[in-house]
Amino acid sequence: MRLEHGIVIQHDTSNGTGEPNWTTLHTMSAAKKGLSGRLFYAASASKSENDVIFTIRYCKEWLAGIHPKMLIVCDGQPPYEITAEPVDLGDIHQWIEIHAKRVI
Repeated sequence: MRLEHGIVIQHDTSNGTGEPNWTTLHTMSAAKKGLSGRLFYAASASKSENDVIFTIRYCKEWLAGIHPKMLIVCDGQPPYEITAEPVDLGDIHQWIEIHAKRVI
């Protein structure tokens, strides 16, 4: 797998008081792919065409520390919001898959 995108995972440290204060939690390399085929058509039906999947190397701390509502900034472009808990692909501790959607 080619991890050719630099990503920054950010979390809100404002504790819900006023404006979000996005702070860097992790910086890493990732593979990024848009939805295709059946997944794209299912996403289109639910107005989720901006969904992407990021794949990163497995790290136990990252798997436990990444949660929905965090942001991913990829290659300096507008951020993506993490939409689900990260998944250990195949439960073999090699890759973590993170689903996210573009913040509009």
